[in-house]
Amino acid sequence: NTEMLIPVLTMKDRFSGFERKVQLKAVKWKPQKDDQPRKVAQVLVVAKWGGELTVRGVAQATDLGRRLRVSLYPNDPTGLLRLHSSFRHDFKIYSSQEGRCQITAAAFTKGFLDLEGDIIPILVSLVTRDGFATGLLDEPI
Repeated sequence: NTEMLIPVLTMKDRFSGFERKVQLKAVKWKPQKDDQPRKVAQVLVVAKWGGELTVRGVAQATDLGRRLRVSLYPNDPTGLLRLHSSFRHDFKIYSSQEGRCQITAAAFTKGFLDLEGDIIPILVSLVTRDGFATGLLDEPI
């Protein structure tokens, strides 16, 4: 019943995640006649919301970024930081459209570049999440 979904999709005070979405899955099909396309007889409606990364997840992503920086620059821990300050416009972090993936990318960047402050400004200024970036993420290496 679609009337049951409307209150869930319009809740603003209970869910602070980036995304809310509805997924429709065909679970039963009508018998096919001749060359006619198949028609759905029954649909499963799945309402999803959230996409929030836990506090522990943010800490783990930040720590991973820091550890990668230290392992790449073991004898010069500020080498990457100097590079970042002079070539900031060339530094790219790509993420999918999923909220928790974007927050993970920002937290990783915070640790990798040894940045201070909140995750959201890092997300807005350094994490790329446009259609081109998504296409790059889908391509095999």
